[in-house]
Amino acid sequence: MAAAIEAVQQQNMSQRAACKKFCVPRCTLQVRLSGKTETGAKPGKPTMLSSAQETKIVDYACNRALMGIGFGKRQFLQYAGDFAKKHRVNFKNGRPTKRWWSGMKRRHERLRLRQPEGTAAVRHQCMDAVKVRKYFSTLKSVLDANNLLEKPHSIWNMDETGVQLDHKPGKIIAAKGTKYLHSRTSGNRETITIIGAISAAGDVIPPHIIVKGKTCRSLNSFDTVSAPEGSTWSWSDSGWTKQGIALLWFKESFLPNIGPERPQLLILDGHDSHNFVELIDAAIENNIHILELPAHTSNWLQPCDRTVFGPFKNAYRKACEDLVTEFPGSLVSRSTFCGIMKKAWSEAVTPSNVQSGFRACGIYPFNADAIPTEAYIPNTLYSSDVGQETVEEMHEKECLLQSVEKTNQSTEPSLSITHSTTAVASGESRYESKLDHTNDVLTLSDYVSENPAVVSAIQAAVPPSIALSVMESSMSSQQLDCFQYCYSRGYHLDKDESYLLWKDLKNRTCDITQLLNADTSVSELDLSLSSLPEIATSADLGTDLDLSITDLLYSSATNQAGGSAEKAPDNETSHGNNNILKVNVDADAAPNSVTDANENHNLVVGTTTDGLASSSTPSSNKFPFKNSSYPGDPDSDVLSYPPLIQRNKKRKGNTKQKYYLLTSKEARDAKQQEKQEKLDREAKKAAVREARAQKVKAKLDKKSSLATRKVTTIHTVRKATKKSVRTAQVKSKETAKRSNKGNKADRIPCSTCLVRFCDDQSGTGWVQCQGCDKWYHTACQGLIETEITTFMCISCEDDA
Repeated sequence: MAAAIEAVQQQNMSQRAACKKFCVPRCTLQVRLSGKTETGAKPGKPTMLSSAQETKIVDYACNRALMGIGFGKRQFLQYAGDFAKKHRVNFKNGRPTKRWWSGMKRRHERLRLRQPEGTAAVRHQCMDAVKVRKYFSTLKSVLDANNLLEKPHSIWNMDETGVQLDHKPGKIIAAKGTKYLHSRTSGNRETITIIGAISAAGDVIPPHIIVKGKTCRSLNSFDTVSAPEGSTWSWSDSGWTKQGIALLWFKESFLPNIGPERPQLLILDGHDSHNFVELIDAAIENNIHILELPAHTSNWLQPCDRTVFGPFKNAYRKACEDLVTEFPGSLVSRSTFCGIMKKAWSEAVTPSNVQSGFRACGIYPFNADAIPTEAYIPNTLYSSDVGQETVEEMHEKECLLQSVEKTNQSTEPSLSITHSTTAVASGESRYESKLDHTNDVLTLSDYVSENPAVVSAIQAAVPPSIALSVMESSMSSQQLDCFQYCYSRGYHLDKDESYLLWKDLKNRTCDITQLLNADTSVSELDLSLSSLPEIATSADLGTDLDLSITDLLYSSATNQAGGSAEKAPDNETSHGNNNILKVNVDADAAPNSVTDANENHNLVVGTTTDGLASSSTPSSNKFPFKNSSYPGDPDSDVLSYPPLIQRNKKRKGNTKQKYYLLTSKEARDAKQQEKQEKLDREAKKAAVREARAQKVKAKLDKKSSLATRKVTTIHTVRKATKKSVRTAQVKSKETAKRSNKGNKADRIPCSTCLVRFCDDQSGTGWVQCQGCDKWYHTACQGLIETEITTFMCISCEDDA
């Protein structure tokens, strides 16, 4: 059908002839040519969404999946329903059905449900192309300096992994419809750590096994004889590795198994148990170079993680299942662990797996581009330039950062002049040795980069945007891109005067694109080279060269002036969408040469408007995925990408230089300084804790002293109170005895009525004054006898 349509439309063949030649129904051909049915449409009911709309939804889902923020079937149907609603396509119940989902999978073969691997967010954040390029640059320099590029047996990788005694059961055969299925396991979740080391040649060092315990008795329950041959053992409180164990492994397991050849390279991650001074000193002493991987990138850059430990854990799980299946009464325990591990180790840790791991990580054979582009895509969520830089561009900018110093320290370029006329034979040889006849443009760029005073003079004569364009024209494209990259990332190159001057002009230029729309005449610019420093002397050029400004022409690359501006020649280099300032410079002819009246040399000044710093919003041109879905597209309100995740800014003064080669002098000194700083911090903390303890102790002693004094005072008061109460009780008891006994020999009278006790016939009670010990009738004092506790007469009360 497609061939028949093409023959009718392009070859002017009649419909009847096309139907006869290609054996297609004429009615069908007429319908297709009329446009009622799309070309290439499949038979059946038309889909709810068009092919382009379905493709856009699939692109959106695939983009999100590669960015590490994918979603499942339920969310996909929700997004599709919202997208259809926006385009006025109504699904039943406002959401696509399962039948539509099945049709989507048939129409788009790349659309599938996949099980992702859980990855920590910090790994996405740290998988930065700049860091990875620095690591590969260091690796390449180490391999070249030690002649290890063709010695795979001298390149090693070490890492540790953990396995549990309680394995995860796999799928089993059971009756269809069975609701409850169980698989017998040990239930012991004890973790055992295994340290493995492999070489790029496929060699494997026997594993080092770490068990949980405090003494060597922890190994008694293991059948160490059944472990892989040459295995070494150790124990720790947690069952994980630590600095002392790593040093023990290095001396007792690694060095005896690598042979006498030196130097050799050991690649490992930056865990604290691997990165300490004692291990570095032992490596330096044995001529072993230790290269550290960038933080949290081992899932892509470490051979053990890429192709060794994964197959090993799968083989370990299968061996556990075989044990439980063949011997139902047995469980995975300490006594059976060694035999299971030996079987899994021999099955998974093979030379082919080991070599493929080094090849996949780009270590051997060395390949800095071995890491796939997809590895860096999740990092765009954390980059300030997300959606603006592709991975290839980030790689290029890393190369620019490494060469910025070399670019800024470049030697003074030679002046190249080409005359449009033919020189006289007598003078030709004279100027061939001095001048390179390769370019018909005389640029000011060669002198601006070496003489900042030129830019300063131009800055004073013209607006900052034009001065910026003059300076940028003096730079190489590599140096300009590097400056723009540092400016966009906020880097401070305080020792680079050229960068500081360029940054000042950049800040003063509010909108660099104003040159495109500027309505500035030549007379208003008033640009003159008369105030500029001397650009070149006759000694430099080997000839007398008189530079003078004849006119200044402003031309826009977009030719917005209606064609009045002069267009730049095709052989002039420009950076993207540029504004060209052309200054005609007359060069006096040298002796014995023919000078044409029209012989001019153009001074070309350009300004880049599509620099890195000028872009602030994501666009489809810079988004990592080149498809129909991107941030900011017309459907981004329903098919939206998440906002940027801002990185945590490091405090000023706390940034430390990162050294990947730990055995280098700088890295060793930095690590020693870090260790000393740690000891100083611990000593300071200990002093603070001691001072705090002394202060608390002094406070407690003071409280104890006050409490003792208070208790003593309380005891004294209580003793005196008890004594006075006892005395009063005794006296009250004597008063009661006197009144009850009625002794006739007692002749002490009442101090008020003077009636003696022996003569008293009234029957009233008697009371004794507690102050003067005199006796009184209760009636004479107006007291109620039953309410008397203590008593003092009026005279004693007055004296008191």
